[in-house]
Amino acid sequence: MSSSDGGSRRIRWLLGFGFFVQGFRGFPWLGANFFLTDELRVNPSVLQLLQNSANLPMVAKPIYGVLSDAVYFFGQHRIPYIAFGALLQAISWLAIAFLSRSNVSILALSLYLLLSNLGASLVEVANDAIVAEAGKQKSHSSSSSPPQLSSSSSSSSSSSSGELPSFVWMASSLGGILGNLLGGIAIKTFSSQSTFLVFGLLALLQFLVTINIKEKSLNLPANPSPAGIRNHLSDLSRVLRKPEISYSIAWIALSTAVVPVLTGTMFFYQTKLLKIDASLVGISKVFGQIAMLLWGAAYNRWLKAIPPRKLITAIQVTMGVFVVSDLLFVKGVYRNLGVPDSVYVLFFSGILETLFYFKNLPFTVLMTRLCPPGCEGSLMAFVMSAIALAFIVSGYLGIVLASFVGVTAGDFSGFTSGLAIEATCVAIPLVLTSWIYDETETKDRMFEAFGFAETLCSKMGYYNNVFDGCNDQTDIGGVVRDGREVILQAYNWESHKHDWWRNLDGKVPDIAKSGFTSAWLPPPSQSLAPEGYLPQDLYSLNSAYGSEHQLKSLLRKMKQYKVRAMADIVINHRVGTTRGHGGMYNRYDGSSLPWDEHAVTSCTGGLGSRSTGENFNGVPNVDHTQHFVRKDIIGWLRWLRNTVGFQDFRFDFARGYSAQYVKEYIGAAKPLFSVGECWDSCKYNGHGLDYNQDSHRQRIINWIDATGQLSAAFDFTTKGILQEAVKGQFWRLCDPQGKPPGVMGWWPSRAVTFLDNHDTGSTQAHWPFPSHHIMEGYAYILTHPGIPCVFYDHFYDWGSSIHDQIVKLIDIRRRQDIHSRSTIRVLEAQSNLYAAIVGEKLCMKVGDASWCPSGRDWTLATSGHRYAVWHK
Repeated sequence: MSSSDGGSRRIRWLLGFGFFVQGFRGFPWLGANFFLTDELRVNPSVLQLLQNSANLPMVAKPIYGVLSDAVYFFGQHRIPYIAFGALLQAISWLAIAFLSRSNVSILALSLYLLLSNLGASLVEVANDAIVAEAGKQKSHSSSSSPPQLSSSSSSSSSSSSGELPSFVWMASSLGGILGNLLGGIAIKTFSSQSTFLVFGLLALLQFLVTINIKEKSLNLPANPSPAGIRNHLSDLSRVLRKPEISYSIAWIALSTAVVPVLTGTMFFYQTKLLKIDASLVGISKVFGQIAMLLWGAAYNRWLKAIPPRKLITAIQVTMGVFVVSDLLFVKGVYRNLGVPDSVYVLFFSGILETLFYFKNLPFTVLMTRLCPPGCEGSLMAFVMSAIALAFIVSGYLGIVLASFVGVTAGDFSGFTSGLAIEATCVAIPLVLTSWIYDETETKDRMFEAFGFAETLCSKMGYYNNVFDGCNDQTDIGGVVRDGREVILQAYNWESHKHDWWRNLDGKVPDIAKSGFTSAWLPPPSQSLAPEGYLPQDLYSLNSAYGSEHQLKSLLRKMKQYKVRAMADIVINHRVGTTRGHGGMYNRYDGSSLPWDEHAVTSCTGGLGSRSTGENFNGVPNVDHTQHFVRKDIIGWLRWLRNTVGFQDFRFDFARGYSAQYVKEYIGAAKPLFSVGECWDSCKYNGHGLDYNQDSHRQRIINWIDATGQLSAAFDFTTKGILQEAVKGQFWRLCDPQGKPPGVMGWWPSRAVTFLDNHDTGSTQAHWPFPSHHIMEGYAYILTHPGIPCVFYDHFYDWGSSIHDQIVKLIDIRRRQDIHSRSTIRVLEAQSNLYAAIVGEKLCMKVGDASWCPSGRDWTLATSGHRYAVWHK
């Protein structure tokens, strides 16, 4: 047996026993409920108040989580907390058991219950952290050395990320079943205090077992940042600023907190008014725990592939149905139908209580997937704390509701009204389910639903295909697109030499037939340089590419064939027509926009303000802080959009001016789609390209955020990584979270993926993609999330074979409905092999290793040199 197998077994033993004990806590708590009502004679409101107040230590779980992550005892930071927590529980329950009844007051009992829950909190925090650590996909090194992801490791990590939470869920449920079953019997046969003694001894056993386990033997992943508490608090704060995490937690807490539960009132109603026997109440809770156990098994077997949002929403709806059922029970509807009260209590009451916890399983699995390494204890503790606080608030609201409808120990006439209000409150969170992170969507749709994304997204340092993929739409540029764009860059650096507008006119039918939805055209305005990137007179459409008449004829034909025309918007700089201040060409006399020197930034020879971005040296840079400049640019963009016939915009050298102006221009001109060129250098070390390019893609993410998320951006990060990966370093194509390593991995619907353009390739060749790996590159970007862009040279100048292979890949993308937000599961990421499943309908591989997907439902769709694609 390998050490990893031994560690896995020890983890299952530790967690299985630990979660069983925590589930068994229902045993003494059932005794506590009867002790409070029978011995101390509390009323329903006081009972519920004590029940919820005892849970206050649960709210401090983030503190325990940070301590567990940061503070080590004897080189261990999980086992000591489990042991100490078990000891606290043993002390508190044994103390209650051995106190004489005459010496037990409400205050003393409350203090011991608080101490018990403090111990339980410590145990749960450490156990949850181990679940997150053991269930996390193996992280890659951040260095340039080649990490490997094989199908076996991928499947095992996927298994552990879903199966281990299910295993501990079932262990907890099994403990709950036995606890509630035996609790009712023990109370009836012996006394309430007998339950305290038994559980105190069980907690003591857990303490003794735990202290004999060495944490090192568990083979948990090393903490990548075993720093101090302050650093862990900072890490937790950073993680909680990730919208996919923060909004999901907000929903799960809100969905509980807004519901005023009447559990204490229901307990009184059943035991005092209906005279339901204690053993029957215990057995009813057993049915609830059995339901939890079956739920865990069903989730692990059939349901874990369902997006968490759909599953959690279904559970919330079911909760509402059961609350309505309770209302009918109290009104006597079931009694009138011949169903005895005892039967309803036995089979349904316990299930409703546990239903409130059902959604925690898929939610915990979701948080396990999203939790970055090193923050497991802190994040999971925060999640459990938020849920615990929500339950406390829910309980307190239930007390208020019971008082509001006039329920007392002897008067339950208002109980039905209270249940009706509770059922209504259960439905409220359903309108906000878009807050729950969904792995079949991309993050922008979810964030736009909140309206807070602009502030939060710039804080991002992580992200998935965060999210209902096939039908989702995104608002970019003020109008709706569906994420199914495929763009052709319809020119190269030399195109101006070849009567370009007329040339393209003849290719429009083929462009449309090939499956392109948009064609990116060169800058349309008159320019000092024939390529179009030194514009002078923006309103003059007679350029080196052809006449205004030819351009408009081309645009009409593109519209006829339903290919959107993308204008290359060059507004960072503008070459003057007349010498002005300092003897420089910084005036625009005689042009359609006759600006003076105040339209030029002071750092490039004008009288305007300093640049809000990077300088484009050698020419006057436009000062976008000037209101008259922005007004004129907006007028020109609207003219291009509404009169000339362009539908999409590409913003050239977007780093040259603040993205806030891009936001303003898009908002005013309303292109159907916009993309910006944010090109800066990737991160290199002495051995080549760094494996970790998070800082590079973060800068692009920040720019997208600053546009108000109205613009996409070219995914230069993916280009830089991909063109190194195809050289025998395919391990680069999987980041430490198991996702694509470029902007595509964090924000796919805003990532325009490409291999080359007129700058990186063509005759300039500033950063060309390896020519003999070109089809591997297209097999990657045309099957993956994001918005792929094909370069003209590759499509039309590199031969009919390349052309036809690209067309085939585009056709497969369309037929399998792969779009910018499709889900992706990386199966292999080794030196000579990369494989992934996209949208659960398409599988692909690149590299020279022999590989094919498992299962008979995959059919080969196409293949070529070092790539293959399958579909279902």
